[in-house]
Amino acid sequence: MSMLAAAAMALSMAACQSGTASGGSGVSGTFSGEAAGQGGPDNPVKVTITLEDSVITDFQAEGP
Repeated sequence: MSMLAAAAMALSMAACQSGTASGGSGVSGTFSGEAAGQGGPDNPVKVTITLEDSVITDFQAEGP
């Protein structure tokens, strides 16, 4: 359940990205975050998302 919630949050954050200005390139890079999972701080959930020109090219979620 916590993995599904983490995935939904990451995808919703990416969806909030507005279009880029004319002639500009989009956001590129690898971004990650970690938070306590359903089991508390001893069971963290880590989400990593990779963007190329504001397009999701990779998504990984790790946790219990």
